[in-house]
Amino acid sequence: MQNIGIGHEIIKNLRHGNYTKDGFLVVDDFFTLSLPQCLNSKLQFCLICEELITSEVAKRIMQSYMEKCTCYSISQKVFEVVASKQNCVGMILVTELEKQNFNLDKENFVLVCDGLENPGNIGTIFRTADASSVPLIIFTNMCAKINDPKVIHASRGTIFTVPFIELPTVVDCVKFLKEKNFRIVICEPEQGKCYKNFDYSKSLAVVVGSERYGVDVSWFSVPNVEFLCIPMQSKVGSLNVGVASSLIMYEAQIAKNKIGIKNC
Repeated sequence: MQNIGIGHEIIKNLRHGNYTKDGFLVVDDFFTLSLPQCLNSKLQFCLICEELITSEVAKRIMQSYMEKCTCYSISQKVFEVVASKQNCVGMILVTELEKQNFNLDKENFVLVCDGLENPGNIGTIFRTADASSVPLIIFTNMCAKINDPKVIHASRGTIFTVPFIELPTVVDCVKFLKEKNFRIVICEPEQGKCYKNFDYSKSLAVVVGSERYGVDVSWFSVPNVEFLCIPMQSKVGSLNVGVASSLIMYEAQIAKNKIGIKNC
């Protein structure tokens, strides 16, 4: 492996977030690096600090990346400058997601995230979508980047396992959903049926909005749009969007018999 130092162009680009800006994923979380889906993504290169790789499991994972992509050796000092310092194990991978396939049938549920701003909430949504077998997440009107390192950490690697697409505008999103005969449902804190009593039949797309502003106003003019709500017993106006999405995803998938509750 070629040894590179703090002045190398790769290190400079990492420090300035240039790889993320260019659409790549920067991964240094050990659990995520151990996923086959991460190893089989479009690997660009991997930085390795052998001083920090001590366990046999970590050594095996390091060897897997050394066999599949260009790797560079860095010192512990350089690693500490560029790593996120969360669950790190001496490796920093720069990669790109493979295009993910998704299958939609007549009784599907998809979540539409409109204008989300917080990477942690996006990561939470990915984790719950993976746990509840949601076949697709649609992102539109986004303020946060899906490949933000904080999304990768919060998602626990499920950004590699859950199919998602990004559509630039609400118009594009509505067109996609209508072409596939989805019912469009807006999650609003003060109108619509309670999510526990909602009719989740047929193909259903539930739209959740940004942490500050809710869904874009253009959703309200979509023909035949429906509403559901999560009742609030406090003076707080609404739940965190990650929590609200999790409740709805599970409720919808249980109602559609996509996930079982035998062991609960």
